[in-house]
Amino acid sequence: FLRVGHHHASCSIIRKATGNDGHCFACELDTLFTETFGNSIGIDVNRIIKDDASSGDKDCLQSSFVEKSYSSPIGKPLTPSRFLSAIWNEDCMKQVAGYAQRDAHEFLLCFLEKLGNDASSTRAKARSLNIVEPSLNRDIESKENNEENIVKLIFEGKLSSICTCEECGNKRVQTDPFLNISLPLSDENGHSGNGVTQDDILSLEVCLKLFCKAETLMSPVYCRLCKKKTKTKKRMSFSKLPKVMCIHLKRFDAVNNKKILDPVKYPRFLDMGSYISHGRGSDSDFVDENASNTGHPSILYDLFGTVNHIGSLHQGHYKANVKIQHENHWYHCNDESVYHAGGGNGESAVLNSEGAYILFYSRQKLSLNT
Repeated sequence: FLRVGHHHASCSIIRKATGNDGHCFACELDTLFTETFGNSIGIDVNRIIKDDASSGDKDCLQSSFVEKSYSSPIGKPLTPSRFLSAIWNEDCMKQVAGYAQRDAHEFLLCFLEKLGNDASSTRAKARSLNIVEPSLNRDIESKENNEENIVKLIFEGKLSSICTCEECGNKRVQTDPFLNISLPLSDENGHSGNGVTQDDILSLEVCLKLFCKAETLMSPVYCRLCKKKTKTKKRMSFSKLPKVMCIHLKRFDAVNNKKILDPVKYPRFLDMGSYISHGRGSDSDFVDENASNTGHPSILYDLFGTVNHIGSLHQGHYKANVKIQHENHWYHCNDESVYHAGGGNGESAVLNSEGAYILFYSRQKLSLNT
């Protein structure tokens, strides 16, 4: 997000010029990032943003907050109340706003859609109005700078649905984009874990294998070669993997009116190599040349965040865990409290935490030019 760039001052001018009085989530996120950085070096970013916005002068777009002397105590607690207020006041977020029980997964999808649309529309309007947005990387021309939707750039992958006629073997492939993957919690027999020993605990890898496992469709499908409806097998595979893999564990079973409480064992390093469509032909820029001889490339992801739900189907509480990469340390977030996740770097406590609901993995060997 910071590399591609989204400038609150230029966006403010654009929205005024186009008569858009709504909130821009990209602006709010940019402000939050900037405020966090300013807080670490003792600069009151909120005052600078307010001054820039009130000036209404395009020249202010070229100014940088680090060039102004707005002193502030270093390390003061940050409250993202403005960020939350902007989210709650948007029409598209009304169904997930307020103090009632809401679904974190639904909230994430709504937020990412709005964030991506705001960022892309601003860049498009900036070009049409000949407004050049300041960038932290003006000297770097890359695919990121040409990609308007920052959310798609980071989270979007592609799933291939492969249908095979069981009579003639003809295959039909349909590819669709995704921002996250929702995995049912079931073992190879189709039952939820209910394990009482460590060996019985359901694993994330098993859920992924079942997600990609071939199954015979209940209804026959028309085959253009057989010229009739035939029994057809369908399986899913990943044809393009995202930079950040967001995995949603489907704990809420609305059909049976219950929450699935079974623990799910998820790894620190997730290898997605065996789930891609064409072996070493796919995502070759990320293949580990030292991969094992398992017949598929090693495409590794690092766990860096979790959202956990404690409670039942109808009520509960969300907590989160986040890894600070340069510290190699995990922190636990519970409302206003943020503290070390556990002993050591906190990793063991996170991997064994209760109620994992959404998992975030970042791809290793990220190439900004691929």
